Amino acid sequence: MLHFVKGKIEALTKEGFEKFKQNWLLIYDNWPLPVLDLQKAVRFLLPKIMESNCFDNFDCVYIITGNLVCEISNTGIVQHEINDLWHV
Repeated sequence: MLHFVKGKIEALTKEGFEKFKQNWLLIYDNWPLPVLDLQKAVRFLLPKIMESNCFDNFDCVYIITGNLVCEISNTGIVQHEINDLWHV
């Protein structure tokens, strides 16, 4: 995931990229790997994303994996179940 975050940060420097009031990065994790402990993996990823200065460019990073969405920001991590997002 860090590889993709860094790639998108690099893309921001290219001519013609337009930034908005809020900029979100959405990553769809569809790698055919064994199931992992998402909370543990994201806790490992967060400091690496912070070191990459991601949040100088993006307000939030969202990673969709299975029926979960991980919302990562400079204030921390929030995990959402996709089913929960559609209920009022």
